[in-house]
Amino acid sequence: MLFSLGTNTMTKFELFSCAAGRTGLNPRLRKEVMQLKGAEELCDHIVQAVLRSLKEDVSGNSVESPGNGDSSQGTLDTGEGHAMEKKNSDCLDEENTCSQARILRVGVGCDVGRHRSVSLVEEATSRLKKLGINVQKPLHRDIMKNKAARSCDKKRHRKDKVRYR
Repeated sequence: MLFSLGTNTMTKFELFSCAAGRTGLNPRLRKEVMQLKGAEELCDHIVQAVLRSLKEDVSGNSVESPGNGDSSQGTLDTGEGHAMEKKNSDCLDEENTCSQARILRVGVGCDVGRHRSVSLVEEATSRLKKLGINVQKPLHRDIMKNKAARSCDKKRHRKDKVRYR
């Protein structure tokens, strides 16, 4: 199952003082972003959509949600593509491994990919963890690309910087 969400329903904000040089990984910036009009609703929508999707097993039957005492477990890997895996007790073999893993990909994007979308993913991840879903560390594509570009710029700058005496 695949679904994508955009942050265009949220109010855009001017870069405020706490945003300078920061991303949605920063708790202060994340708090500011989550106070924007539409942010809470969109985050709730993400969490509810994930929970609805994880309640169905491979055969389409409904199972109890994670954390309610059942033997199923969920994994959310919010790397690029935001993959989520639900393993339920019906597909476990003798070694307690799931041969029929279910993958759910969730994409959240915004104009720059460093503030609103990152804040929403981090907040949704936090809420899902609190509900008993095993969540892996999120990776944010645009932040990773930006780090790689800055690293290349620093190396290029060092090479170009020649001192003559």
